[in-house]
Amino acid sequence: MNVITDAICPFCGSLCDDLTIKVENNKITDIQRACVLGHNKIAGVTDHARIEAPLVRKDGEL
Repeated sequence: MNVITDAICPFCGSLCDDLTIKVENNKITDIQRACVLGHNKIAGVTDHARIEAPLVRKDGEL
């Protein structure tokens, strides 16, 4: 397990700079000392429902 300490969160004006993020098998498993916005944004990076490529509309469907 890899632990990233003193990470900086850029998602709001608070710019929290003491986050601890635990990563296991290239997946974020724990986020500590983040606000709700930062926690959700960081956790969403490895979300299985994340759109990773642009969607193209063809005949009214994506």
